Amino acid sequence: MKYLLALLVLLASLMILVNATATATATTPGSLEELEEVVRQYAQEAAVLKHAGHVVLRATLPTTAALSEYLAAVRSHNNLDDPLLQAELWHAGPSSAARTDLSSSAPSWEADVALSPQALRSFRSLAHALGGSSSLLVPDLQQALVHAHREHLLARFLSSATTTTATATTATTNNSSSFFSSYHTKEEIDQFMAQLAQIYPTLAEVVTLGQSVEGQTIRALRISGGSGPSNSQQKPGMVYNGLVHAREWISGSTVCYIAAQLLEQYGQEASVTRLVDHYEWLLVPVLNPDGYRFTYQQGGNRMWRKNRRQSANGLCVGVDCNRNWDIAWSSGIGTSSQPCSGEYKGTAPFSEPEEHSVAQYIAARGNVLGYIGFHAYGQLIMEPYGYTKQHTANYAAQQQLVQGMQAAIQQVNGVHYTTGPIATTIYPASGDSVDWVYDQGQVPFPLAIELRDLGQYGFLLPPAQILPQGREMFAGVLYMGNFIMNSTLTVL
Repeated sequence: MKYLLALLVLLASLMILVNATATATATTPGSLEELEEVVRQYAQEAAVLKHAGHVVLRATLPTTAALSEYLAAVRSHNNLDDPLLQAELWHAGPSSAARTDLSSSAPSWEADVALSPQALRSFRSLAHALGGSSSLLVPDLQQALVHAHREHLLARFLSSATTTTATATTATTNNSSSFFSSYHTKEEIDQFMAQLAQIYPTLAEVVTLGQSVEGQTIRALRISGGSGPSNSQQKPGMVYNGLVHAREWISGSTVCYIAAQLLEQYGQEASVTRLVDHYEWLLVPVLNPDGYRFTYQQGGNRMWRKNRRQSANGLCVGVDCNRNWDIAWSSGIGTSSQPCSGEYKGTAPFSEPEEHSVAQYIAARGNVLGYIGFHAYGQLIMEPYGYTKQHTANYAAQQQLVQGMQAAIQQVNGVHYTTGPIATTIYPASGDSVDWVYDQGQVPFPLAIELRDLGQYGFLLPPAQILPQGREMFAGVLYMGNFIMNSTLTVL
C-alpha cells in the first residue's frame, strides 16, 4: 500500500507538469536551446531592464535607533514619484555578527535595500553617518534576475524530463519530491493540492476561502485524520499560509511541502499520525494569487510584493496584504498611506479580500491554536507583537515554543534561525497578521517565519533549496504541533 501511494503521488506530479503546458509554456522550455531563447527574451522585458544599474545595499548599523532612522529614510524614498530615486526595503534584522556571536561588540543590525544608481551614494553615506558601514549584497540586480530566471527554467526543464522518464522503482523513494525540484504556477499548485486530496480522500480535501481582487480563487488544503477532514471542526485548528508577499516564492513551496509530508507520513510515522489525528490543518499555499501571478507571467515583475489592487488615482497598484489586518491599522507604524509604497496599508482595515479570507476563517472556526504566516527572507521565527514592544500575556510560553522550533530546525541541516517578537527582532509594524490572529483571533501561538536565506540569494532563492528548506521547516512544524498539544500553560 505504501508503494502504491508513492507511485500515485509521483504520477500526480507528472500530470501536473503535463497539464501545465497550456498555462506555462513560456516557463517550461522544451529544449535547452529554447530555454536560452526564453532567457534572452526575458532579459529584454521592461520589468528587467528597469533594474539596470540597480543594486542591493546592505547597511550594517550599531543600534536600533540607527536602524530606525535608516528605515525611515528608506520609506520616505519609497514614496517618491521619481522611480530613479526610489529605495525599497528587502530585509532588516540582526546582523550576521550578532547571529553568530551574541556577545560580540560588532554592529548588531542590518538592512538590505534595493537602490537605483542615483540613490546609492546617499544611502551609503547615511549608513556611515549613523556609525555603521555598507557593502554591496547584490552588485547587479538586473543580472541577478536574469540568472535566477535561467535557474528557474532549467529546474522546470529538468524536472519535466526526469518525471517523464521515472519508473515505478524510483517512485517508491521519490514520493512527491519531483514536485519540489522547481517552483510552480498557482494553477500547478492548485492541481497539486487537488491530486493530494484525490490520493488521500480520507485525510484531505480542497476548500475555497474566497476570491482575490482580480477574481482568482483562494484555495486551501484541509487535512485531518481519524474522522476525516469533513468532520474535524471540533478539533483544535492549525492554520498556515504562504505567498502573502508575491515575490517570496519559497513560502508557497514550503506550505505545499508541509501538506505533502503530513499526508505521506500519515500511518508511517507515529508522531505525524498523532498530529494529523489531533488537529485540523488548514494550509493555504498562495494567499496573494494576483501578485504571485504577476511575478510569474510574461511582462510581469519578479520583485513584486503587494496584491494587484488599482489605486484611486490610477497611478499605483497594490496593497501590502500584511499591513491591512484590522489591528493598530491607523497607527502608521511600519506602514505607509502612500499607494506607491511597497508597504501601502490600503484604504481601510481588511479592504483586501485576500488576507480577510483567512481572518474570516479563523474567526468563524474558533479554537485555532497555532498559526504561521510564512515569508522570506532572513531566517527568523517571530511571535507577536509587531505594533508594540509590549509582551503578550503568554510570552514565556511563546518563547519556549520558538526556541524549541529553532533547535528542531537547526538539527536538520544546521541552519540557524533567530527568534523573538516582531517589533524587536526586525522592526515595528502594524496591521500584520500575527498581531490580529493573537489579539482578535484568540490564537495563542501565532508566528511569522522568515525562511531562507540570509541574503546571498534573498527573494531569488534557487530551486535546489526548496527541499532542504521544506525538510527543516517540517521539523519545526512537528515540534510546534507537539508543543501546543502538550502545553498546559495559560493562553491569554
